[in-house]
Amino acid sequence: MSDFTWYIINCIINLIDSFLFLFVNYQKIPECKMPKNLYFLMCIPLSIILLLFNHFLMGIQGVFCFVLVIILITILSFKGTIWPKIAWPFFTAALMVSIDYAYSCILFWLVPDLNLQQYIYEDHSWLFVCNAFATRFLITWAILIVSKKRFYYTNTGWLGFTAVPALGFISFLSVFHYASKSSGFQDPFFFIMAVLLLLIVVTSFVQFHMISKYSYEAALTKAQLKLDSLKKQQYHRLIEKYDAMRGWKHDIRNHLRTVAGIMEGGDITDAKQYLENLTSYVEHQTFSICSDNTALDAILGAKIEEAVAEDIAVSLDLHIPPIPVEEIDICTIIGNVWDNAIHASLKLPPEKRKIEFRIENTENFCRFICKNFKVAGPKMSNVSSGLGLSQIASTVKKYNGLFEYEDNGDQWVTTVMLPVKNLTDSKIKIFIWNSRKTF
Repeated sequence: MSDFTWYIINCIINLIDSFLFLFVNYQKIPECKMPKNLYFLMCIPLSIILLLFNHFLMGIQGVFCFVLVIILITILSFKGTIWPKIAWPFFTAALMVSIDYAYSCILFWLVPDLNLQQYIYEDHSWLFVCNAFATRFLITWAILIVSKKRFYYTNTGWLGFTAVPALGFISFLSVFHYASKSSGFQDPFFFIMAVLLLLIVVTSFVQFHMISKYSYEAALTKAQLKLDSLKKQQYHRLIEKYDAMRGWKHDIRNHLRTVAGIMEGGDITDAKQYLENLTSYVEHQTFSICSDNTALDAILGAKIEEAVAEDIAVSLDLHIPPIPVEEIDICTIIGNVWDNAIHASLKLPPEKRKIEFRIENTENFCRFICKNFKVAGPKMSNVSSGLGLSQIASTVKKYNGLFEYEDNGDQWVTTVMLPVKNLTDSKIKIFIWNSRKTF
């Protein structure tokens, strides 16, 4: 094999390794800051960096430095807390290294006469190339299995998950450093350590996944109880408004007589003001959203009443289609969007407290847009400081939707896009309402 061919193959192997690191991070960490295509194009400069590390930093130094580079890129590329950005590169590295070297040990046991130096460096053998790609196949298969699982942790949980693969990975590299000076891959102790590292990584992943699953189920139960409470609140609000309207049937004659008396006295201005006040009161008393989505009606009704009670002006323009999203997830998305908007509005003086909420339909997507003013100041560089953004992002990702949270100087703009199917105008419920006419 020529030197040129050898370097090309090494570049391809490094490219695969770099891509696998980026793939795991993209699958497991929500809210990537850059476009998907641009993010995965980084595997090209990463493969060059890995090639340079393998050339100038042979052994454990090169491997460890490359993992640190991956961690740095991950921190800069993703939003959210730092611990997942450290955990997944270490986990991926430990998984890849343990599979790679366990496979190599088995190969050298099966072929005892194989010389390590000739196998890799001198002959540039096709056997090495074939086995290098074979290990990448095993690694890719393992990573695809891992990428299907979702984790739901607090920062404390992520700290524990980070420690297990990181310490195992560092310990393995230390053992490899000493084992390679003697018999290398042919050392049984080295094989045992590789297998133990693989078992540690797999066991830690399964254990933390089970903990995450139970935590998620507990969160779902809590969300379901909250949803049931909101439904009950909505029902009672409707009953109260119905009773109020029954009372209005008995009072309307008195109001009409009052207006007639004022007009007979010739005071048209007072009569007009009385009617405007009466109209405003009726609109406030009869406010409700009646779509085919009970969860959406409940959470919007609750949050809008909360906003109005805090003297926050609310503007609604809702074109509500049938949304194929679980009720709990609707409450998670809409509830957190409104909580963020209300929380930000309360920091403003009453005259600046305004929330605009729209539901639009574009092709096969339903788009939720929430705008609210914020305290004047420079643009924020870290949007993860908002309340509940990680919950929104993970829930939207579950449905292959899109989520954006933008700082437009004087406004927060939250956009959520969820896919809908077989959308027609006849299925869309329209609702337009302003809490203040001067909005």
